[in-house]
Amino acid sequence: MTPIVTPAGGDDTMSINQNAEITLGVYEKDETINFPQKQDYPYGFLQILEGKVKLAEHILEAGDGAGFEFTRVERITAVEDCRLLLFYLT
Repeated sequence: MTPIVTPAGGDDTMSINQNAEITLGVYEKDETINFPQKQDYPYGFLQILEGKVKLAEHILEAGDGAGFEFTRVERITAVEDCRLLLFYLT
């Protein structure tokens, strides 16, 4: 996952006036994506831009999104090649 928006900005990221981070990921079919957990961000929101992923027992495809707690979801699996945004939220 590549950070693209952070509270402070810098290091090739845009800034946001919120306690949140947004990351971009590009993955190949059957790749397992582990979420790096961040102590300051207990919640996540996953937005699928292209392809399909499996989140727990749910299949999400382009245009779908899902909110979750990081303590309940540690990883997803790419069902197809995919691009996604992961929002770290408080």
